[in-house]
Amino acid sequence: MRLEAAEALRFLHGNPVPRELAPGRHRVYDADRLLGIGEATATGTLQPRRLIAA
Repeated sequence: MRLEAAEALRFLHGNPVPRELAPGRHRVYDADRLLGIGEATATGTLQPRRLIAA
């Protein structure tokens, strides 16, 4: 899944991003790079689990 610039910055700082996704782990990208792995929760947030880009 792709994040907008402001969402990507939140994700890279370890903060959850509001997203309605199927629960489970997802690859997270910004415009052109892999940011890491996030876990979607049933409450509608994407929690960072493993960051790759800095």
